[in-house]
Amino acid sequence: RKGEPAMRERILCLLREACALGEAADEESRFEQLSLDSLSYVAFLVQLEEEFGIEFEDEALDLREAGTVGELLRLVEEKVK
Repeated sequence: RKGEPAMRERILCLLREACALGEAADEESRFEQLSLDSLSYVAFLVQLEEEFGIEFEDEALDLREAGTVGELLRLVEEKVK
């Protein structure tokens, strides 16, 4: 579990780059409140898939159903294990 802080930082960095306004998000941030549209959200998830060698289910691609950043961080950590 030593690499998790670095992974979380990388995910938050990619998320900041994906946001139109470049705002910083934390674990409590809700995706619907960030400056993401559905296309940039999917592009962000695809980037995570490629970088971490994981795959999201189709349901995860819906921005309207996305929860908090913390939920996504935990999901990625589970998939990487």
